[in-house]
Amino acid sequence: MQVKYYDIGLNLFCEQFQEPEKIILDAEKEGVCCILTGTDRKENRKINDFVKEHRVFGTAGIHPHNADGAKKEDYDWMNIFQWGFPLALPDGYAMTGGGRNCAKRYAFFL
Repeated sequence: MQVKYYDIGLNLFCEQFQEPEKIILDAEKEGVCCILTGTDRKENRKINDFVKEHRVFGTAGIHPHNADGAKKEDYDWMNIFQWGFPLALPDGYAMTGGGRNCAKRYAFFL
């Protein structure tokens, strides 16, 4: 595929997309390379599996709206997903980005 455009934030596994495979195939036909965006534990794992079988890229993260429900295990898994090994971070420390605080505990990975 010759890439014309990049979709840098596709939330492929949200409920309005009933056929993820078709969306990716249609995007490829139009020369769009997709970067799937993870927003919570369940979606991060789906993306991790999906990128192994498709010509897409993926990110793992916790959206600010989902941060209150995130657990330490979620961040540990994202470190392994991103770096290949767990990172030792002090308690309460989170890598942050963006600029919107939509949750009591503002923490998500870029």
